[in-house]
Amino acid sequence: MSGGGPLVIAGDAKRIMNGPVLGEPEAFTLASVLEEAGFLFTRYRRIYQ
Repeated sequence: MSGGGPLVIAGDAKRIMNGPVLGEPEAFTLASVLEEAGFLFTRYRRIYQ
């Protein structure tokens, strides 16, 4: 697992992630950033190990 980027680990609360428990945290890296009209959009890509 690499450091520095966000991790998707899920949990029991049904908020953004809802499904089976993940065996290992999923690692992501920042792919792009866009600022438009005062909004900041970020795009992350999964790191396959």
